[in-house]
Amino acid sequence: MPANSPFQVIGKGVYSLAEASRLTRIPAQRIRRWLEGYSFVSSGKRRTSPPVLVPLLGREAGPLALTFSDLIEVRFLDSFIEHGVSWKTVRAAAVAARTLVNSPHPFSSRKFMTDGRNILALIANETGEAELLNIANDQWEFKQVITPLLYSGL
Repeated sequence: MPANSPFQVIGKGVYSLAEASRLTRIPAQRIRRWLEGYSFVSSGKRRTSPPVLVPLLGREAGPLALTFSDLIEVRFLDSFIEHGVSWKTVRAAAVAARTLVNSPHPFSSRKFMTDGRNILALIANETGEAELLNIANDQWEFKQVITPLLYSGL
């Protein structure tokens, strides 16, 4: 099927930007910036901030549209920020997570948590036991020590 086929969205659960905003309770402008990036002026210079999330559809099918997986990514991103994770850490973790799980939507495919500073992935080791990986700096955390500090409900 061609990449620009109208049939590529069948079964994906497609939402307009307004619907995504209503469902997630996140302002539409914020979601747009996360999906498309933005430019700004700082110290008299024009700078750009690239997208932090990789939408499945973007504008290929017309107006900006999000899939269900995109909605999950948006909610995770918002939760990380609400819990105090810095933008620098969120951006680094998003890139690392895409590589880690080999998916453009890593936060919708693994169990991720935060302690308010870091983003951690729950990953099974060779024996099947779950371990915590700090994905922004690629370091393993002591599960017994960090687990009580993690926010629940992400």
